[in-house]
Amino acid sequence: MAKFYGKLKGLITLSESKPILPLRKQKWNEIVCLLQGKEKCIPYWYYIIVSHEKINDLRSKPIGETIDYTTFGCVIQYKNDRNEIVSMSGWGTDPPRSLKLWFNKHFNDDSIDENTQCNYDCDDIRLCTIQRIVFNQLIGIKRFYHKQDDFHYLILSDKSDELSLAYRSGIKNFDRFIYLNGINIEHETLDEITQRFNNQLNLPLQILVCSPATYHYYKTNNIHLHSHLPTVQHLKPVFDISLTKENPTISTKSFLNEIFYVVQLETNNMISIVCQSSIFKSPEFIHINDICFIEIENCYQRGQIKYKGLQDQCENFLKQLSNNTINEYTHDCTSQDNILLSQTNTLSNKIIPNNKSELEDLPNELLFDIFNYLTIEDLDHAFNNLNSRFNNLLLSIYNMLFIFDDNPNFFLIKSYGFKIAHLIIDTSNECNLKEFSNLNSLILYNRDLNHIKQICPQMLPNLVNLSFLLESDFQLPIQLINGIFSNKFPCLRYVNLGLIDKPYSNSWLISPSIKYVSIRCKNSMIISDILLSCPNLNHFQLNILCNSDRNNINLSSIFIHSLKRFTLWSDEIELSYDLIDNLLSYIPNIQRLYLQTKCQISFIDLAQNLINRLHYLSHFSCFITELIMKNHRIDSLNNIHKISSCFNRIQCIEENENFRIFATD
Repeated sequence: MAKFYGKLKGLITLSESKPILPLRKQKWNEIVCLLQGKEKCIPYWYYIIVSHEKINDLRSKPIGETIDYTTFGCVIQYKNDRNEIVSMSGWGTDPPRSLKLWFNKHFNDDSIDENTQCNYDCDDIRLCTIQRIVFNQLIGIKRFYHKQDDFHYLILSDKSDELSLAYRSGIKNFDRFIYLNGINIEHETLDEITQRFNNQLNLPLQILVCSPATYHYYKTNNIHLHSHLPTVQHLKPVFDISLTKENPTISTKSFLNEIFYVVQLETNNMISIVCQSSIFKSPEFIHINDICFIEIENCYQRGQIKYKGLQDQCENFLKQLSNNTINEYTHDCTSQDNILLSQTNTLSNKIIPNNKSELEDLPNELLFDIFNYLTIEDLDHAFNNLNSRFNNLLLSIYNMLFIFDDNPNFFLIKSYGFKIAHLIIDTSNECNLKEFSNLNSLILYNRDLNHIKQICPQMLPNLVNLSFLLESDFQLPIQLINGIFSNKFPCLRYVNLGLIDKPYSNSWLISPSIKYVSIRCKNSMIISDILLSCPNLNHFQLNILCNSDRNNINLSSIFIHSLKRFTLWSDEIELSYDLIDNLLSYIPNIQRLYLQTKCQISFIDLAQNLINRLHYLSHFSCFITELIMKNHRIDSLNNIHKISSCFNRIQCIEENENFRIFATD
């Protein structure tokens, strides 16, 4: 009987179809489970998708208990090579190996668990800092990639090991991985990230992570995640103390009491003397030229070890360095960045006497440049009432930046409101734009109609930059759109307007000042309206959201726009070649083009047509999915590169039987 069953199974395997396309995308807050049981005493298996809310209930069921899987989720379905819809279930104890391989390619390991908070309440963004002691030291994380939603996430290697560097630094299971040592890795492959770790084995690590709920909130609302957000938690650096304990021949107490270091900070090249307790690394592993994290005035900064010794030895080294640098400065003024030496002794606050440049020695022009990078809060806290010179400088600034958040400082608004040129509104709390009569730049991160209603020429006559970084489905009032493209804001040059659903141009006038426009649209007819309204437009960013029966633009056959830079993309739909060619026929002077879409024609034909249409094209970037079966492809990457030098950066980053993806680095 067993022999007969084996032959029957072999015949079934030979005749079974191949899965081609999953019919349902796995979401970030869903978990895929393999259920194994019996139906009428015969082994049976199911692959089902379970929501986060129900995974606890499913896993709490005792082994052997009869359950109705439909109460927890749905069986995964796919289309096979016969164009049939098939469920991922079958007889036997396990799925076939070929189906397992296909499943692993199209579905993810768990990117959350039953302990994950999936509801967004507030930001949970952490900058975690790890000081490795030896170059091959493991930090205790595993890296994973979510195929459907295109994000990287981390899992602690050993949940029970609470002494691991990753756990102590503040990394949590399923944290979304965003930055490594200041580099955004969201669009890199796992191999590229591994290479970054390997290339920086001797350096400390700064890893920016956030919770799954925070990541989903930011991406849904098209908000950029980075380490300079005000809600980022800068956690204290950690290093491995266990290696120190393994070396009893070195007296740690002696190091802590006697050894000091001269360090140079990376952020501003300042040089300071610090004690051992300020450096996040065991003393026996610290060497000259090492990069370490250093605590200075409750801030954690990367710095290089320049000298190691007793306190008086470090002071003598610093004096000698200062004198040498100043002598060099008298012969070469271009080296002035190297003579800004710190006066701070972290342990004793002792002032080190030497001939050095002071902040007050800088000319007013350079100080004004520095002030441009500071918010009002920073300027007021650091320089107000410091002395008469800085008071006069503050009175002379009319280009200040202010972030209006959930806790705005109304005293500063009252004192400096007429000097604020750049305003960022990141709250739904009431903000009266009348307080900012000198406003040049306005950026809204929060959806609030009261703020938008105040945006009018009478209130903001000097507006130059206007950006709405709001939800993807948010649309501005028609009156505001008409005002922008009818020269009601005569100084306006840069606009990021989000979604514009339909043309409003019946009453539009010429807006000669507008140089940059970024929009999302569902109807490409709006393109012609914007080109006609903005004859001096230099850069146009256009995201087309869906196909439309009116996906052609209609302009006069003699209309030619002088646009030099164009960014055109669609994340989901195919932009037809006819639409692209029709549009480019009115903007033939393009020099820089970015194109992202799916296409039914061969990429080499698309590239050749672009060159024939755009005679001034010098820089081309793309992310294009060519929807042509493998046996119908006749071109190669080398042939594409030969068309024009602006195509030399194009690479084929993914290829299978059904499609190829071409992208630039």
